[in-house]
Parts: sequence; structure tokens; C-alpha cells
Amino acid sequence: TMVMRRGDALHHRQAGGGGFGDPALRDYDRIDADLADGKITAGHAERHYRIVTMMAGRARVDRPASDRLRAGM
Repeated sequence: TMVMRRGDALHHRQAGGGGFGDPALRDYDRIDADLADGKITAGHAERHYRIVTMMAGRARVDRPASDRLRAGM
């Protein structure tokens, strides 16, 4: 608990969660896990992680197609 008075200022700083490294190099297994958990959509994965998804019940990384896409970066 903190008591604030008129004129007091509070500065709060915390980690941003912006990620680490080039998103286009993210590991396929981690992308698959995020898709399965509903953390990201197939569209998000395709745009930001430069992968191709396939739909067979749920979105998954199409590894051969994604390798070709990433090779053309």
C-alpha cells in the first residue's frame, strides 16, 4: 500500500515482452505450440514469423513450404 498526495508522481517500469531476436528465425516447434495454445493466429504467424500454415483440424507449420519461403528472404 502506498499513500499518494496531490503533486506526487509515480513512475512504474516493467518488462515489455517485445521478444528477442528475428521473428523470421523463430523455431517451428515453438510456433506450432503457440498456434495450438491459441496464443497466435495462423495469419499472425504467417505475417510475423514468415511461415506457411496448413489446416488439418488446426493450423500447423508447413515445414517444407516454410523452409522455401524463408530461403527466399
